[in-house]
Amino acid sequence: MADANNNKPGHIFPLVLKGAAVELGNSDDGDLPLDTSFVSFNITAGGSNTFNLKDGKVPGQLMVLYCENADNGNSHIVRITIESALGVADNLDEFRLQQPDESVTLMWNGEAWMPLQINCTFTS
Repeated sequence: MADANNNKPGHIFPLVLKGAAVELGNSDDGDLPLDTSFVSFNITAGGSNTFNLKDGKVPGQLMVLYCENADNGNSHIVRITIESALGVADNLDEFRLQQPDESVTLMWNGEAWMPLQINCTFTS
């Protein structure tokens, strides 16, 4: 066990460290940052943003995606597509965060992102 981390020099200890959280807003789109384990979305009135989650860096990497501000009634929607998702046949590769406090927690297993916690809408 002692050699486990020596064989993976880039191993990420899957905890959010102080200052490691990223907040994205209306002017943001595109690929989500992989150098953090917590991304919050603050999308204001009329915002509809699309993001991609690329492959993780190391097995065990965690990613928490949290909707801080949104209101589906006012078209505040965050759409996220997972490049390599476990359960693609079950439509677990694309989801929406459209209400405050919706979230999803994922873990990279070396080949795909696995959902650990789901509190949002997956699209079909």
